[in-house]
Amino acid sequence: MLTPNVLWVDLKDVDFSADAQVKKLQLHGGEVYAGHALRNFIATEPFAFRGI
Repeated sequence: MLTPNVLWVDLKDVDFSADAQVKKLQLHGGEVYAGHALRNFIATEPFAFRGI
């Protein structure tokens, strides 16, 4: 890790409703995040849970 930054997501700002858009934070490709990272989340397809 070459950029030890601190990032966070304020859960009060996240839409947890059943019909909310699924989003993720890209953790590859050289992206560097710092501070409130919610604006950096991108829309994505939900993953298929395969069970235990």
